[in-house]
Amino acid sequence: MKPSQKIALLLAMGLSLSLYGCSQQKAGVNSARKTIRLNDEKRGNLTRPRLALDLITYRETDIAATAASILSVHLEETATELFMPVNIRWKNEHASGREALFYTQTMLREQRGFLLLYTPELMLQDIRDRRNLEQEMVPVAMLAREPICFVVRTQSGFGTVQDLQDAIRGGQKLCVAGSTVSGGLDTLRFIHLLGLPEDGFTYLPCTDTTPVHAVLSGQADVACVPILQAMNHVDKLRRLTVSAAHETQLQLGSNWLCILAPAQLPDSNPDFWYNTFLEFSNSLLWKRYCSENCWINTYLSADEVRLFLESQRAYLSSLL
Repeated sequence: MKPSQKIALLLAMGLSLSLYGCSQQKAGVNSARKTIRLNDEKRGNLTRPRLALDLITYRETDIAATAASILSVHLEETATELFMPVNIRWKNEHASGREALFYTQTMLREQRGFLLLYTPELMLQDIRDRRNLEQEMVPVAMLAREPICFVVRTQSGFGTVQDLQDAIRGGQKLCVAGSTVSGGLDTLRFIHLLGLPEDGFTYLPCTDTTPVHAVLSGQADVACVPILQAMNHVDKLRRLTVSAAHETQLQLGSNWLCILAPAQLPDSNPDFWYNTFLEFSNSLLWKRYCSENCWINTYLSADEVRLFLESQRAYLSSLL
C-alpha cells in the first residue's frame, strides 16, 4: 500500500470514529432527555417538571453546614426524579438563627419543598420565640452528634474546673468564648456543664473569629468548642474534665443534627424520606465524614427523633 493510501485510510478511520463518538454522545443526550420526559409524564406534571428542594441551614461552618453540602450531593444522585435542583439556603442574617426560622415559616406558608437541618441552637431560639416548630413539621431522622468540650491555654495556670471556680471566688472575672450568641447555648453550657456562676464571667460571642483563636490569642480564658478543634491544637490547649450530672451531659454535651420536613412535602411521602436518610446515614461518604470530624453517627428514626426532641425541648425550657 502506498503512503498516500495509508494516510487516506487513517483519515477515513479517524472520521468514522469521530462520527461514531458524536452519534454516541447524541444518543446519550437523547436517552437522558427521554428518561426525563418519561419520568415527567409518569408524574403528570409537564408544566413544572421538577421542584427545587431547599436545604435550610443556620451556620456555614458547623455540623449542619457540612452535612448540607454532603446531603445535597446525595439527594441530587438519588432523588433527581423528584427534585432538581437541590439548593442550600444559608440563613444567618441574625446570629441567633432567627432568620432560618423565619425563612422556614415562609416556606411552610407557601407550601414549597424543603428540609430543615435542625440543631439545638435553632430549638433554643424557637423556645425563646414561644413557638414549637416540631408541631408544625415532621421529624424525619437524626444523623449525628458533635461532642463539645472546654479548653484553656496550656500555660494559663488553669488545670481543672476547680481552678476556674477558685479564681472566680477570689474575685477574678473570667472571659469565656463560644460560637453562639450571648445568652445562647454555649452560655448555658458554661453555667450548667462547667459549673461557673452566671455573674462570674463575661461571654465573648465569636462571630468574626473562633473560640479557639480567642483563647490562643489571650482574649478569653476558656472556650467551648467541638472536640475536633481541641484535638487540632493539642499542643497548645488543655481540655478540662467536666463532672456534671449524666442528664446534663446528655442534654448539653453535644451539638445534634436532626432533619425536619413539612407535614405535606410536595411530590413525596414520609417513607421516601425515611428510606433516603437511612441510606444516607449508612453511606461510606457520611461515615467517613463522621470519623474525620469526630462526630457520632447516631441515626434515629422518625419516632425516636420525636421523643428525643420532646425531651430536649423540655430540658432547655426548664433552663430558661
